[in-house]
Amino acid sequence: MKLYTPSDTAALLEMKTATLRKYANIMENEGHVFDRNDKGHRIYSDSDIKMLRDIQTEHKSGKTVEQSIHWVIHQKMGTNVNNDIKYAAMSANDTGELKESVQGLFDKVDEQQKEIEHHQKYINESLTIIDEKLETKKQVDTTDNKDKGLFNRIFKKGK
Repeated sequence: MKLYTPSDTAALLEMKTATLRKYANIMENEGHVFDRNDKGHRIYSDSDIKMLRDIQTEHKSGKTVEQSIHWVIHQKMGTNVNNDIKYAAMSANDTGELKESVQGLFDKVDEQQKEIEHHQKYINESLTIIDEKLETKKQVDTTDNKDKGLFNRIFKKGK
């Protein structure tokens, strides 16, 4: 998209920059938004120039500048409303697809939660078995040490 300075735009439309500025101010009051450069000055796009040409045509047909701008701006906005309605209809279809996608993700999360619970159960069972084996080993070690007397425990360390 090519952008034009106010002086280039005025030259294309064969009008003075002051007239262009007047048109732009009225257009902004009607709700039109112009792009601006880094210094905050208006820059005009091809669609802006087309609108300005349409305004010139309406003005030449006998309407005032304000009436011409109002008519062209609201014609454009009417087109935008129709486009918004089409977009909303497309969005409704997309919403259904998104709901299906989200439901699929919830299902996967549920499956993973079940797997995690299964693994946690296995870990708990394994820890119980390890604890039982350690307890048995402690009991065996304690029993072995009780059978030996003090003398045997001191001088005969391993049998």
